[in-house]
Amino acid sequence: MDPPGRFEKLPPHSSAPEGDLAHTSDMPRSPLAALLPAALLPGLCLLSGCTQSFYKRWADREVFGIIGNKSRVVAGTDETLLDITPPPPAKLDALEKSRNNSDFLGERAFIEKNARMLGLADALDFAVHRNRGYLGRKETVYLSALRLTLTRQQFGPVADGGGGVFYTERQVKNGVNDFVRTSTLTTDGIVGFDYLMRTGARLAMDLSTDFTRFFTGATPKLSDSRAAATLSQPLLRGA
Repeated sequence: MDPPGRFEKLPPHSSAPEGDLAHTSDMPRSPLAALLPAALLPGLCLLSGCTQSFYKRWADREVFGIIGNKSRVVAGTDETLLDITPPPPAKLDALEKSRNNSDFLGERAFIEKNARMLGLADALDFAVHRNRGYLGRKETVYLSALRLTLTRQQFGPVADGGGGVFYTERQVKNGVNDFVRTSTLTTDGIVGFDYLMRTGARLAMDLSTDFTRFFTGATPKLSDSRAAATLSQPLLRGA
């Protein structure tokens, strides 16, 4: 028999004391909470597509477009100028073997037997397209064009935007076996526009909006929108 005043038996259908999480886990989840991950999955897949290779292809397209337009006025340029990837190792097995004896080498003529022969055209091709100095200058041209694309972007209209969705759910105990659930869905978005003029003046515009909806409670929804525009003109160069 339990000593009086130390333990108290609960009725069969009564709830545990407040703070016990066993009964809160038995509450049915809101349908919106189950559908929210599925709604956010396409957005996550879209963001994951902006990988490093995506930005590299974007940069190559802009840079090689500039180089291609300028190379038309330079004599002797070819398609190899539009590629900075180092060439693969030379395949010596594809070269023709020497079948003649080199008598002028005397006793060491056997060294040249079955040796690979490199023609004049192949020798010039190897000397140019596999030259480290030549490959380094090609990379320098690429980086110069890449900096030009950054300057063009800075002096052109730049638009950006973002947003987010936040869902919170709260359960409050109100008496025995009585819970009140409050669900809140909050969304926010912002759109910006930035333009740098040739005089150094910068025009920036921002439009943001917040929307909050309460599924239970006295206030059904709240919204707030803001717009701002800024025009700045430096008086000194570099300021």
